[in-house]
Amino acid sequence: MCRGNPEAVHRLGEMHFFGDAQAGLPANPAEALRHFEEAAANGVAHSLANLGLMYANGMGVEANPERAVQYFQQAADQGNAFAGTGVNQNNSLAFYHFSIAANESDSRQAYFNLGIMHYKGLGTPRSCPLAVQAFRHVAWRAGHFDDALLSPELGHEAYTRRDYPRALLHYSIWALVGVPQAACNAGFLLDHVHTQPFDTTPPLQLAKSLYESAKADPEALRKLGHCHRDGWAHACTTNATAALEYDLYMGYPRYYAQAGTLHDSEALYSAGMLYTTRGDWDKAHQAWNVCRSHEFPTNIPCILPALALDMWTGLAWMWTSLHDAIVVYSI
Repeated sequence: MCRGNPEAVHRLGEMHFFGDAQAGLPANPAEALRHFEEAAANGVAHSLANLGLMYANGMGVEANPERAVQYFQQAADQGNAFAGTGVNQNNSLAFYHFSIAANESDSRQAYFNLGIMHYKGLGTPRSCPLAVQAFRHVAWRAGHFDDALLSPELGHEAYTRRDYPRALLHYSIWALVGVPQAACNAGFLLDHVHTQPFDTTPPLQLAKSLYESAKADPEALRKLGHCHRDGWAHACTTNATAALEYDLYMGYPRYYAQAGTLHDSEALYSAGMLYTTRGDWDKAHQAWNVCRSHEFPTNIPCILPALALDMWTGLAWMWTSLHDAIVVYSI
């Protein structure tokens, strides 16, 4: 029996999940779980999805993937519960506005909504990897670690004041805990800012290890592609195939290709450039065309090379057609 309006109980669960400074509520996943369970039992599909997220990631409850899948399936079966009220339902427009909110305001709720829409294919093609990526943003920004002596937020503060060794310490600790964004940030400090590790491990070797621990993250996949493209010292031998292509024998995509499936424009741009060095202009064109279809401004690097190859392809077709016509006429 629900104590009140199920939607109100759901909203109360969200306040406990994210924390509400104005209401004086700290983030409390366990309390949020209790409210979501009550609302879900009374037909709130969004609560079912929230429970799936929490059981999938062990947030406020012991991780239970099987139960998470059950909740996600129940939420999917009640898809109409995600429709808005008072306005016509337009999933594509909703996805567009949630994307803007996530990118411009760093809203945890917007990232959560994007995760649901990617998972269900609402307003965008269904993509479990992109859903997981959005949910990771929610967990990364959940504020559970704000009072910790070592936290991702403190790592960011140290980075902004250029205290790179301290930032590396914070990010490395949370990388060990299993936070993909922390692993990527620590790797960036090692391979880009050239921060020195705390032991004798070569920086690029440690960076590669950190990126390998976060292979579900497109930035990590792209950096692993760079490692093989550039031949990082003590980490990777130069191997364009490892950076670029699908391994037909093993049956899994290589780094740039896999990052590209997660909408990483920089990986696709890098793939195109690497294909040109191998003289494979068709594959370069394909990579840049996919990149060009991504959202502005991430697609900017690919627009000019893709247009240049469009023109070259058109000119080549015209020349071939003219040549064939001359041959036919001469006969």
